[in-house]
Amino acid sequence: MLGNAWSLYLTEGAPPKSKLLIEIYKLKPRPVKSISWNDEIDGREIGVQYIYCCGSTINFEPTKLLDSRGVYLVRVVGGGVKEQYVTELY
Repeated sequence: MLGNAWSLYLTEGAPPKSKLLIEIYKLKPRPVKSISWNDEIDGREIGVQYIYCCGSTINFEPTKLLDSRGVYLVRVVGGGVKEQYVTELY
């Protein structure tokens, strides 16, 4: 890891990183309702440069340092995992 890791903790073991697709979006407006998997994302996608899985934890790093305020949508799919969440840096 390069020092900018984000994490997702699962109730079961994490799948191998080769089976995972992780997407991070910086959202333009703050969501006022839950975001569906079928919704078009109103924001800019930020790539993921590194994924590390250990036990029940998936650690991943965005391709660029996210040191600015903002609201982000994270989606993790693959190997039996289908999770998404919204987080805010402030």
